[in-house]
Amino acid sequence: MRKVAVGILGAAALAMVATTASAQLLAGPPKAKAIKGELVNAYAACDSPSKTTNPPIILSACTTEIGDSDCFLDAAKGKGKYQATVVQKGGTPTIGSRDIAVKASIGGLNGSCIGETLTMTADSVVSTDDCSSGDCTIQQLNGFPVGECLVTNSGGLGKCNVSGTVEGFVSQLLGPSDIFKVGKRYSISILGVHAVHGSNPALDGGVILQP
Repeated sequence: MRKVAVGILGAAALAMVATTASAQLLAGPPKAKAIKGELVNAYAACDSPSKTTNPPIILSACTTEIGDSDCFLDAAKGKGKYQATVVQKGGTPTIGSRDIAVKASIGGLNGSCIGETLTMTADSVVSTDDCSSGDCTIQQLNGFPVGECLVTNSGGLGKCNVSGTVEGFVSQLLGPSDIFKVGKRYSISILGVHAVHGSNPALDGGVILQP
């Protein structure tokens, strides 16, 4: 997964060909410090529909296929949650003053996932004034890695915890990285959160409606 993550980061760097955004829109809101949610099993996309949902809303559908057959949440004991929070940190004036802390707690993974590594990723769109000319909006980043954990054994089921920061994790992959620069503004729209096993999405941010 580390090679895949480095490749994604390299592609993201090349993707800084961006569209212009107005300074007025980039100026607000004054605060948006945290996002959190729960994790559900990921399922394969429906590319060749063979079914439909029942009325009143009839939608094309496929037979359900788990996203990753090696790593998924147990039907009875599986649970997962994540949180990302803007933090202020000490350090030099240009590196480490601001970052995004990432935490995830996952338990009740199936036994075959024990010993495997899960990588937390985010799909996002970033608007910033850290651009070659004025403000800009970066092309959508899909599967941007923000942390990882090793799944360990807990009573025959797997568990893992992620605790770190975006800059800290990226620096492990690429060396010291000053992503969030002092004096610059970044508005980050989070479109999706995932726990990835290898190249397969194992878990997605979501909710469950039980009968």
